[in-house]
Amino acid sequence: MATRDELHSLLDQLPEDKLRDARPFLTGLLKPRPASPKIDRARKLTQQYKNMVEQRFRETRKPGTISALVGGGSVFPREGQMNGNHSFHYWDDKALVHQTLRIFGGQELEIMERTWRSEDGATLVYEQELSSGGLTKRHEERFPFRDASEPKAQP
Repeated sequence: MATRDELHSLLDQLPEDKLRDARPFLTGLLKPRPASPKIDRARKLTQQYKNMVEQRFRETRKPGTISALVGGGSVFPREGQMNGNHSFHYWDDKALVHQTLRIFGGQELEIMERTWRSEDGATLVYEQELSSGGLTKRHEERFPFRDASEPKAQP
């Protein structure tokens, strides 16, 4: 646990221009902002989305799938409406999956991106699925796979 003397010593070592950066943090510790219902709602939404992604993941996981989710998000209320982004990524068999819940003006858009290499190894496949308001759109692109050792094509 830090002592007052240790903290005073750290502050004394800071250059003057860095004190400006430290002040808001220290002030926030003394006078925390009151809890915001919008931020609390956003945190709950993030947790609900993470739980839903984990549940889907457990139900559809194939052998060889890495079972950890890595992700995070942010929320920024604007003009009384919720805006933000929550995403998680994981390996599903040979595909890297990136799942995102994007909120704009309170409207939710779920984006699922899958990237993998074709069976013959010659193609990089990118698949995107967008869902919002009961409508789902799918899109796929295929790119010739280039080994990192090959020179890049000139434009």
